[in-house]
Amino acid sequence: MTDTRNAPPAAMPDGPRKAILAVMGLSLLVMLGGSFLYRLNHPGLVVEGRQQPPAATQGPSEAEVLGPMMQRLQQNPNDLEALVFLGEHFLGHEDWARAEAFLQRAVIAAPTEGRPLYLLGIAQYHREQFAPAAETFERLLAINDEPAARYNLGLLYLHYLNDKPKALQHLKAVVAAKDAPEELRKRAGEELAKATGN
Repeated sequence: MTDTRNAPPAAMPDGPRKAILAVMGLSLLVMLGGSFLYRLNHPGLVVEGRQQPPAATQGPSEAEVLGPMMQRLQQNPNDLEALVFLGEHFLGHEDWARAEAFLQRAVIAAPTEGRPLYLLGIAQYHREQFAPAAETFERLLAINDEPAARYNLGLLYLHYLNDKPKALQHLKAVVAAKDAPEELRKRAGEELAKATGN
């Protein structure tokens, strides 16, 4: 009788090994392809933000920065600068609900100011409130025809609100806008081409 407890395991034949490797490779390709297609069909909105200094030069802690702004709001609940600052801060930290709360207050405090409306639309988009985000960007365009807001509206109407005619109108306007940054015009042109099949 032979003792098989210490014997090495039998090697797997080449046929099943190749099949398993092929299935794993194919699975990886399907995942990568799916991810790529998702990104093509769900582009992010454009966020125009301020450049952050490198971490080594940032200086004060978050509490040191937010504390004075919160104190300013206690003294004056409609302090537009403090409301926008806090809204941008929370947008930068992807705390969409808090950003939206401060930006809603900023819009109430200064309904004709463009920056709070733009940032509010971004916060609403990230909270997947697509119809309110579109309304906010439309309000902004009634005040100031900003190409980035128009581009965002094009994406909202095209990918989330199923209104292709409005989407095409906004994307075409961005492509034609001489004051739009070149990169934004290029991205709008790419979206137009995908939407029209050209």
